[in-house]
Amino acid sequence: MEESAEKLEASARAKSIEKRNLYILALFVMVSLAFLSVNITLSVMAGGLITVVNFRILWKGVEGLLQKKQVSQGLLYLGIFIKFILLIGLIGIIVIKLPIHTGAFLIGLSSIVLALISEVFYARV
Repeated sequence: MEESAEKLEASARAKSIEKRNLYILALFVMVSLAFLSVNITLSVMAGGLITVVNFRILWKGVEGLLQKKQVSQGLLYLGIFIKFILLIGLIGIIVIKLPIHTGAFLIGLSSIVLALISEVFYARV
């Protein structure tokens, strides 16, 4: 019984982090609109959307692990490695091939860091 309570708490925590990430991303986008540059706004949005999708994929993988009792550790590492390579490749392609503002893109990518930090502070209060 305690195990399912932990799963529910983890799921609620992940949803909370995801919501915070979206709120922070929305705040970043609104601030970027003040620069009156479509390029900056789209760059912030692109970075933020990558973090939202990456977090969702990562959480779904963890959730799958929590539901299954036995998962091959090698298969888990392979999945994480492939996801990491695809993420780095996507970021590389965006930075090299698209006319984005790199600083704004990095700010969008950092929204998840702020969401995680705020979740930790909120959980302690």
